[in-house]
Amino acid sequence: MLYRLYYFISGITEPIARLYLQQRRRQGKEDIDRTNERLGYPSQLRPEGPLIWCHAPTAAQASAVMPLLQALSHTHQILLTTSTRISGRIMAKRLPPTVIHQYVPVDLPPICNRFLRHWQPDLALWLENTNWPTLLHMTQSHHIPTILLNARLASAKKVSRPRLLRKFTHIYCLTDHDRSQFQKISVDNVETTGSLKYAAPPLPPLPKKTKALKNEIGRRPTWLAALTHPGEETIIQHVLGDLLTAYPDLLTIIVPHDPARGEKIRLNFETNGFTVCQRSRLEPITDETKIFLGDSYGEMGLYYRLAPLAFIGGTLINAGGHNPLEAALLNTSIISGPYMHRFRHPMAELLAAGGLKIVQNGAQLSKELHLQLQDRDLWEQRAAAAYLVALEDQPRIPHVIKHLEALLSATNNSRHL
Repeated sequence: MLYRLYYFISGITEPIARLYLQQRRRQGKEDIDRTNERLGYPSQLRPEGPLIWCHAPTAAQASAVMPLLQALSHTHQILLTTSTRISGRIMAKRLPPTVIHQYVPVDLPPICNRFLRHWQPDLALWLENTNWPTLLHMTQSHHIPTILLNARLASAKKVSRPRLLRKFTHIYCLTDHDRSQFQKISVDNVETTGSLKYAAPPLPPLPKKTKALKNEIGRRPTWLAALTHPGEETIIQHVLGDLLTAYPDLLTIIVPHDPARGEKIRLNFETNGFTVCQRSRLEPITDETKIFLGDSYGEMGLYYRLAPLAFIGGTLINAGGHNPLEAALLNTSIISGPYMHRFRHPMAELLAAGGLKIVQNGAQLSKELHLQLQDRDLWEQRAAAAYLVALEDQPRIPHVIKHLEALLSATNNSRHL
């Protein structure tokens, strides 16, 4: 009943959607030149032949599905939809030339229908969540087989409506435990395939940029605070008070999860006496630079290659963390706070292998950084252990592709593609 009411109300509110997008444009949250895509108006023609549509809302999810898209794009036309401006910027740099990117339409019936009528996908792949109930419902009404990838127990709890989950033709979940939880709420067609996030290839190297920055850094001791959230930069400031006494030439690289926070972060550090150079301004790293602020888009592979040890952000505050295997694949010694529930499985593997150190607060982070900065053998051993864990997770992607290829073959036969 609630879903029917939502569907009815959403059908008469397209003008409100336009006002909503205008407001987001003023706030810098929408791509100004491509807002019409959010209203279901395409900016590109549909390619001829069968089309696979992949919906990966965030930049992280789109990056996780990249190996799958690259593999499928050799034999299939691919449409990728994301929902954020950041994801659009990053995908513009990383997508294979044969993959089309569009922003996902606002979740209202006439807008979703406009999107689906134009693209007419033959198969839909959704990443992790089902926060677009109208789009999901209308995809089903267009008789498009839809697969939920990277499904986990949290996804089921978040939706809290088995009706939505049952709309998926197949659900590929992370673990056997997740599969059993889906089955407990009477959701069928569930298989365990592992996570695409854990099988992603190393982040792009950007060799010319990496070489130039390494030359600027020279032999200075360096560490990385990767994908930090509000509140964590304040903790880092206190940590640096101790570290810079012991290591006066220490360089700290801070990469905020939201690059748009760069100016605010810079101001806070400069107010407290730190010399900052900012990547978005293309400022060089000098001997006086204490903070290298990586407020750029699509350059995480660059930042991880500049530092031998990294703290993973979103873990000293309750944000759930970020993918540690991105760091592990680049031979990085990893430090994390206690809040890492979004990546519980790889964190447990890294911890068991000795490739991860967990700290509870800023004081422990300071102590651990002291320990590793003065002991090269220690961080090299931890980086090597983390790298081996990441390599062990790599074979999962062929397993996922094998499942999808079988389904694609069945779909092609049934729809006479």
